Amino acid sequence: MLNPVDTFRVADAFERCERLRNKALETIERARQMRSESVEMRLRAAQIRADRQQWLAIRRSEKNIASRPATPGTLPPGGAVPAVRLTTLAAFVHARLDEEEASADLFHKADCPATEAPRADGRPLCDCRTPRRMHQQIADRRSIAHSSEAVIREADHTAPNWPHNEISALQDLQTLALAYELHHLWQEEWRP
Repeated sequence: MLNPVDTFRVADAFERCERLRNKALETIERARQMRSESVEMRLRAAQIRADRQQWLAIRRSEKNIASRPATPGTLPPGGAVPAVRLTTLAAFVHARLDEEEASADLFHKADCPATEAPRADGRPLCDCRTPRRMHQQIADRRSIAHSSEAVIREADHTAPNWPHNEISALQDLQTLALAYELHHLWQEEWRP
């Protein structure tokens, strides 16, 4: 038979479980709400981009930008020269990866000893999988970005497959940037 202290502990454990269950249900509901808000934000951003493109098209047609003769030292009608567009695209991707890398350390477990000094052999005390996986994924994407930039920068115009490698590398960079299309610095011309 249970004594009164054991009965109290069991009742207390049930109450804690019920509180945890309620918190989990609240968290799930909040996650669903955040997901639906993000879908709405994406649709709103797409509509804003479409409205902006339409507005720009009207402005271009009003000013007849394409019909004006190009003067030395000005940008072509399509915007910046390709090298500048590539540089801004690469800088955008690297800046977003840096932001992700900085925020990856926020995903440690609550009782993680990551704030303590590393072991004598240099290995971290932390065994949290999420930050480690996030850092690995960021490193992989950064590697793809660097190799794509190198392919484009070191293009050999005499090679038989000349434009294909560069186009593929540019599409890789654009695909990396597409994950951040809701960022305020996103440019629609980067869409793959």
